[in-house]
Amino acid sequence: MKKFRLSVLLPAMLMLGGCCAGDPQEGTAVLPFPEEIHSMAVTFDVYPSETTRTLSAGETEAVTEWALALEWEQTPLDETKTPDNYAGGTAWHFSMNDGGFTFSYAEYGESAIFIDHAWHAVRNPSNPPVEENAGREVVEFHGRFIDKSDLTEETLAWLAWYHSLSPECRQLHPCRTVFRRQRNA
Repeated sequence: MKKFRLSVLLPAMLMLGGCCAGDPQEGTAVLPFPEEIHSMAVTFDVYPSETTRTLSAGETEAVTEWALALEWEQTPLDETKTPDNYAGGTAWHFSMNDGGFTFSYAEYGESAIFIDHAWHAVRNPSNPPVEENAGREVVEFHGRFIDKSDLTEETLAWLAWYHSLSPECRQLHPCRTVFRRQRNA
């Protein structure tokens, strides 16, 4: 009989102790990650370009740790406040185990996570620990990565000159949105 009481009391005490120690804030949700992750792919989306690639084991581990540390509201965002209603921003779309589990993270002046068919506000925003331009030849312009193959030689030369300026001069330059796309023949 004593053995039975101990086997019932010990788990109950551990559960109660776990409930009171270090719980996330009320109303905060945790991602329901799969127990085993065999593969993870990310689609990095900055309008007008998007790139999809498979993550390495190290990147998968880092993304898992990052995502599990996110604190997000259980209540979905009002439809008018979702990233779908804003121009610009950056999004990362994650797919695990060949689409068995997916979620998205968006940065658009606010931060939100898309899970269970709804956007939720993120309380502790930070960008995912993945290199957006891995495997691509890109050029950066004010936080945007553009494929070099999409730009003319003239634009690439201008961007090289622009990046040779000091950060102060770049901020003062009147032409901050000069991109000439190559025309498809």
